[in-house]
Amino acid sequence: MKHHSLTATAVTLTLLYAASASAARSPNPTNGRDFSAVGASDAPVSLVSASFSEPDIVTRARRDVTNDTNPRSARSGSSTVEIEGKLFYNDLRTVGHFDWRRDMSGNPGVKTPASSSTNLTNYLGALDVVADFYEIDSVGRSILHLRCNSKKYLGSATVSSDGSYSFSYSGSDNCNADGDATPDIAVSYRLRFCNDDRCYSVETDDRDLYRLWHPHASQSNPLDASPGHHTLNTAIYRVSYGDDYALAANVYAGLTEATRIWHREESVPFDPRGDGEVFARYPSSFKSVASAQNDHQLHFPEPNTWIKGTGVYHEYGHIIHMRAWNGTTGRCGTCPGGDYGRDGDSTWSATSREYPNSSFAEGWANYVRWITASWPEKSCESIDHNEDSAICNADSGQFPDASNDVTYPNDGKAYARNVTQLLCDWYDDGSHNDDDPNMAGTGDHFSASLFSVWYNLDETWDWTGGASGLQVCDYVDYYVNGRKGAATVGAASHTAYESSIADLSYNNGLKCGLPTPD
Repeated sequence: MKHHSLTATAVTLTLLYAASASAARSPNPTNGRDFSAVGASDAPVSLVSASFSEPDIVTRARRDVTNDTNPRSARSGSSTVEIEGKLFYNDLRTVGHFDWRRDMSGNPGVKTPASSSTNLTNYLGALDVVADFYEIDSVGRSILHLRCNSKKYLGSATVSSDGSYSFSYSGSDNCNADGDATPDIAVSYRLRFCNDDRCYSVETDDRDLYRLWHPHASQSNPLDASPGHHTLNTAIYRVSYGDDYALAANVYAGLTEATRIWHREESVPFDPRGDGEVFARYPSSFKSVASAQNDHQLHFPEPNTWIKGTGVYHEYGHIIHMRAWNGTTGRCGTCPGGDYGRDGDSTWSATSREYPNSSFAEGWANYVRWITASWPEKSCESIDHNEDSAICNADSGQFPDASNDVTYPNDGKAYARNVTQLLCDWYDDGSHNDDDPNMAGTGDHFSASLFSVWYNLDETWDWTGGASGLQVCDYVDYYVNGRKGAATVGAASHTAYESSIADLSYNNGLKCGLPTPD
């Protein structure tokens, strides 16, 4: 695995605090941001933000996939400082694993979709947001003050599902020039998580990392960290309702779920070819729709109301795909009109006839979307009942139009929906009816792990030598004639696998050179 270096910048946040909220702080002179009281003493308020660089930790480009989530261990003694707190965010997505998190009362999270007419709140624990701790000196380091640092990184702690985090530190303030022997501590919260399993972040359109500071432990107002235990006031990740910071936290929540499912729970390698960190830009001016620019850069434009959640899953599917296929999704290169121009325009839908490589790219990404949303259920059940789902036929003679749901008598490999349903059948546990009696064969009686489905994707690239225009039938061919070829598993087993995949493929409107099932 390749290793790269890291970077970061700073922004803002919202919090609940027990101290008096009757007066607003004076603006932060660094960039004019401020936090102010909103109602009662335990009501949310906005936080400070400050321009910030940390060359000791990060330089951008492609950041290193290293573990930065474990706080520095404290040494026993009277100088030990313990700091804890809770961090939440306002999750108004339409799709997400809300019950992974806890609300402010400790109950499992629930879905509360955003409304254009109501300022809804659904505060959930900011799972996998990282809190960074710094010692702040009022006197900077110089030849006259070698023991002073305007900021010194102490360590980090990862926010848990209930919003809690904690950090321990042992030491004293050695900067005699500032006349303060007690360490002054600042705490910031960044939308960036990296460990050995996964590494991802959310940045502004200017490629600055989203970072918010606790108003009672900031660079301009640090915590007087005397030895002992300190509890910071509960915080909410935003500056004001529905701002960029609040929505960026929803993008981050989707990335947290996708990366946890695919790389931590299902053991799909995050970085199989050394591509480094995944960066998500929000709100991005790169395109008017959510996009995966390459194998490490995602773009999410500003939505009409709120981040829905499905787009994050879908675009992350493209990241998984490109990392398996050496940075590409199998572009055809010389397709008239471009990769998405087969039907006369540059857009696509699940039922528009596209070049097979493009339908596979989008069908795979939609598969990742459905699987991520329904996990740990081993199905895409809501779209995968072939007896009553619309299927784009592969051949009007072989597969007659049995109902109005069958929309196109054409080759199924050219339709993203067929690809998605094929992959869903490949993965699912067979707990529901997947046999369309109007299609050839006996339907889906096959099941595989999520890792196995990805493994086929990864190996298809090498099996084909990275050829242009790779599509779903290349995926099928690798599995049937490569991974389960007669030379590998024996003639009898190969025939059995070929029969199962033929049933599965024909049931989803694809032939892929397989023998017609009985």
